[in-house]
Amino acid sequence: NSANRRGFHYLVDLLRKKFITPTIVAFGQVASAMPEELLKSCPGLDLAMIGEFEDTVFELVEKNRYWMSIKGIPGTVYRNWGKIARSPSRQPVEDIDSLVKPKDNLAGYSMASSRGCGESCNFCGTPSYLGKKVRRHSVDYLLDLAAYQVTRKRCAIDFTDRDFARDKRRVLDFCAGLKARSLN
Repeated sequence: NSANRRGFHYLVDLLRKKFITPTIVAFGQVASAMPEELLKSCPGLDLAMIGEFEDTVFELVEKNRYWMSIKGIPGTVYRNWGKIARSPSRQPVEDIDSLVKPKDNLAGYSMASSRGCGESCNFCGTPSYLGKKVRRHSVDYLLDLAAYQVTRKRCAIDFTDRDFARDKRRVLDFCAGLKARSLN
């Protein structure tokens, strides 16, 4: 994140020195909001992924695996012979229920029930990172994640997105589902 810029630069330099030919990639809100500036300020960085990165990272890994050029992967800004180039944008994932569910080592107390934000607050990078169109997980998807948290003996869930309570019917359906599944 932008609050730890020096630490980020230090880490990139350390990776560049430690490994023979690493491809060093940044992603997230800062990389999405200002990828060119990030690449200019950090010479060791190879590529910034813009927006949602699931499809982009799979393509990047596949190309790296076969020593293919990473230039032009949709949803990236990258170095091209000393200049910074931007590839075409990648469309956000419409059906976010289709994404891989969090694994044991990644599933924590918090989860996002949606992606995107229709607001245009000048202090927030969410629309540049996750898009302006709000896409919501289904109630069943959220209930499955809640059930998983219960199996891990977790008694609280923190929804990290600002959009969770915006759809009253969805919240009521979620609460009814918690009760029906005895997750309350």
